[in-house]
Amino acid sequence: IDVRSRRQRQMLIRDRIITIPPANYDADGDAGFINVVMKRNNAILGTNGSVTLGQGYGSGYNGNLSFNLNHQGPKFNWFTLISTSYVDQIQIWEGSRTNSTVFEEVTINTFSDRQSNRKAINYQAGFDYLIGKNTTISGLVSGYENEWNMIAPTTTEATYSISPDTLINMITTERNSWHHMMGNINLLHKVQNDQVLNANLDYLRYSNSNPSQYETDFQSENGDFLYAEKFRISKDTPIDIW
Repeated sequence: IDVRSRRQRQMLIRDRIITIPPANYDADGDAGFINVVMKRNNAILGTNGSVTLGQGYGSGYNGNLSFNLNHQGPKFNWFTLISTSYVDQIQIWEGSRTNSTVFEEVTINTFSDRQSNRKAINYQAGFDYLIGKNTTISGLVSGYENEWNMIAPTTTEATYSISPDTLINMITTERNSWHHMMGNINLLHKVQNDQVLNANLDYLRYSNSNPSQYETDFQSENGDFLYAEKFRISKDTPIDIW
């Protein structure tokens, strides 16, 4: 019974039934086995790639771009992938609350115009090389750069039933930056009876930086300057793993 497809027949060099297997094969039963020799499929060898571009607009501009390139050869294969994106966002926030105590009532109205953007880059690259018939070495590097920036001018009006009213103008700036990279080297060797020897060397790194700044001006109900405050906060978190 010929169960091969037309494509399989076109790729066939020869096949034959072996009723007495060589010593390096296990003879399970007495039916023998079929030795099939196929042509090398050169159609899958070579280099190819693609580029993708996307553009849009929401509360602000957003776009993305990606590029990949790969090569497949008889012994050596490699690939690379890079993608990047950019997003602008505008967020309007308004809030109002009233607090009452036994002494007086205060109403606080807040308006904030948050303007932020995010930039991201992702990358990957890898290879594998056939050193010998049963031995392959491969490697992989990947990572990303992700940065978020924001500036948020905020105005707060505090209206008191007894005490003088206050106007507060605050500008908040913040940056949240993430960096990541990982690498791997792998050595694979096939031995008898479908057993393999596998060795890996891995490296992993994360880094986060998150500085922020708050500048605040306090004014009287007549708009006269009263005093100012400035706060700076910084957070750095490096992580390295072997």
